[in-house]
Amino acid sequence: MQSSYLLWIDQKPPHAKVRECIENESLTLLYAKNIFEGLDFIGKYEIDLIFVDSEQDGMSMLEIVKLLHKRNANMPILCLVDSKQSALASDALFIGAIDYLLKPYIISQLQRCICNAKAAMSSVEDFVAESHVSKQILRLANRAALASTATILIQGPSGTGKEKLAQFIHR
Repeated sequence: MQSSYLLWIDQKPPHAKVRECIENESLTLLYAKNIFEGLDFIGKYEIDLIFVDSEQDGMSMLEIVKLLHKRNANMPILCLVDSKQSALASDALFIGAIDYLLKPYIISQLQRCICNAKAAMSSVEDFVAESHVSKQILRLANRAALASTATILIQGPSGTGKEKLAQFIHR
């Protein structure tokens, strides 16, 4: 059986409860204290999820997300940001991150974030999304499907996949 890997890029190693949560999600934790160590892991392992902390030395979180996204646009990147950094979280989503987690967080939030990311990556395989906007729509639809009971209105011209998107949200 092939291992699934979660790469955690942060100046400080994750504490025991975070490591336990990651193990409970059947992921093997790879810890990198900077992007350079992270790139070494990416070269050696097939990474399933990447968490990048907002506090980095040498390179900003946004630069790291851009670099990782440029290397592999399908690599699921999640950002750890302080609660006062909502603009940074938004920018990270715009340039390729699939989600973010506000610090300080509780373990159940981390677990939900990991589950949502795993579900998002497996459920979008039915779609062909090349443009950045299309990929953002799929990420938003997945978040709505996993975390909301809200009514969603999908509008657009005929033949653009509204019905497929609605089916995606409902399954």
